[in-house]
Amino acid sequence: MVETYTCCVCKEEKSVTEFYSRNNKRGFRSECKPCFNQIDRKRRKNKLAANTCHYCSEQRIKGSSYCLFHSVKLNCRQSNIPESLIPELILKLQEQNYSCFYTGRLLIPGNNLTIDHVIPVSKGGTSNIGNIQPLCQACNSSKHDRIIDYLPNKGVGRW
Repeated sequence: MVETYTCCVCKEEKSVTEFYSRNNKRGFRSECKPCFNQIDRKRRKNKLAANTCHYCSEQRIKGSSYCLFHSVKLNCRQSNIPESLIPELILKLQEQNYSCFYTGRLLIPGNNLTIDHVIPVSKGGTSNIGNIQPLCQACNSSKHDRIIDYLPNKGVGRW
């Protein structure tokens, strides 16, 4: 007697030979070979989607799961910076070629990009665009709560 299984996709009852065996497991896949191949083709076609942001369809930044906008947005949330400043921060990062304002290291959002307050919030600093500077993790950590302005064109109206 020939053993049969029902495909979970097409709901047809088919012979065991119409199903792929599971890797390193006993038994067979729940989809028949034609259905599995169709699903696999779609997965391969959408392989480019693996390079897209976790939240949108924009291309993600190398070394990150997010596009530039969402990476900066997540950093702003962690630093309690209003989301209305994101476009200006992105513009400033682009002007500096995505590099740290002090060391010049390449900033990878989601990896080593941090948004720093020139005058720390603990010392009365605000979260406005004139008091924010993108730094690498090492510079931000070494700065502690000191008031150090690494931005070029220092002073009011530099942005």
